[in-house]
Amino acid sequence: MGSKGVVIATSAFGPNTNTNQNVGSNGSQPETPDIIFKSIPALTPPSEIVNTNGAGDSFMGGLMAQLSRSDYNFKNTENKLPLEKLCEFVQKAQRASIKSLQSECAVNSDITPELFD
Repeated sequence: MGSKGVVIATSAFGPNTNTNQNVGSNGSQPETPDIIFKSIPALTPPSEIVNTNGAGDSFMGGLMAQLSRSDYNFKNTENKLPLEKLCEFVQKAQRASIKSLQSECAVNSDITPELFD
């Protein structure tokens, strides 16, 4: 996260790769995942920034709130969070960050659950 936006990095395993695979008895290693990068541009022009304190905290709080309210499972691959949905969550979390960036306060009191609907 920075002045140019947010970069998401995630792994993409091949269709026959078990993410829980261990090193085989012959020393073979599991397939190495490809790394996917997704860039989400910043939504606030620098001229509108009043204060950077709390912007990252507001962003992460917004992202964690959405993840905790979602039905996605992070312990196994069933009902795994799709990259497109993660990008949607990140874009909504940017709303909280923007509120802090445009406020004298580190955490703007306008950051409410309704901001993420």
